[in-house]
Formats: sequence, C-alpha cells, structure tokens
Amino acid sequence: MSAPVAVLLIGLPGVGKSHVARLLAPRLGAVRIASDDVRRMLVTDPTYTEEESALVFRVLDRILDGLLAERRRVVVDATHLQARHRAASLATARRHGVPVVHVRVVADEERLRENFALRWGSRDARDRSESDERIHAQMAALRPFEAPEGGHLELRSDTGLEAELERIAAAVEDACVRAS
Repeated sequence: MSAPVAVLLIGLPGVGKSHVARLLAPRLGAVRIASDDVRRMLVTDPTYTEEESALVFRVLDRILDGLLAERRRVVVDATHLQARHRAASLATARRHGVPVVHVRVVADEERLRENFALRWGSRDARDRSESDERIHAQMAALRPFEAPEGGHLELRSDTGLEAELERIAAAVEDACVRAS
C-alpha cells in the first residue's frame, strides 16, 4: 500500500484545479474530494459567501479526516487561497502523521476565459462548479493568495500539463519518502 498523503490544491475558480485533480488522483492512487461536489450536496443555490464556504470546508475536512484515518492518499480540490481555509486540513493531516503537499494551480487570462466559456458551453458532466468570471473576480479581490508556510509547488494548467503532472507526482512521492 502506498504511503498516505494529503495533496491540497490551491487556486482561484477557473484555473483548472478540478481538471488537474481528476488527472492527478489516479496517478497517485489517491481519492479526490472536491469542494464543488460538497457545495452542491449542501447548498441548492451557491453564493460563495464566507459562511457558506466555512460550512463546505468543515464538511470537506470531516471527509478528509475519515480518509486519512484509513491511511488513504487524498487530493483535495478546493480554492484553499488563505491559511485559514487550509488550517483544519493541515491539523487533520498532522494528527494522522500524514505529509501535506500544497499545489497552487495557475493559468493565464486567456485560459481562464476559455475555461469559463467551456464551463457554460460544452460543460463536462463532472464539472460541479457554479463559479464564473464574477465569482473569480470576487474571490480574487476578497481572498488574496497567502502562500503556505513551508512552501508550495506551482502547476501551470495552461501549458505542458502532462509534464507538469509528472513533476507534481514525483514531488508528492518524494514527500512521502521523506516523511517515512
């Protein structure tokens, strides 16, 4: 069995976190849990307010706790832009003695426009996000990125994704070896 790990994706809506998570999780033999899926289960008409997001993150962290208790590998697909949004997940991973790898997903403005157009055009059935350019701008203004203590990896979702995924997977495996 592979060593457990928590991979926390970080990024604004529309940068490709969910796409990256769907490709990365099987490479790592990991379970993917997504804030968009949890939000859709809890809220009929998402508003992305602080209160709503706090509820979503509480539930997401409970799921993470259960999976890490089973010694599973987990990719957490959520914005995680600020330290307070990552705090419970970090505490959960520490309690289970599991390493955490932070991966910030970024994309250029052209890719963002394409991603939002695809989301509302030929929508992928697995895409549960209700966010759009307005939500992206709102979150960018209200929740600026705070770098995780101890650093993070950065993945560009708009160029050479296959090579980027391999680089991230290798770094995750390295983190597991260092933690053992």
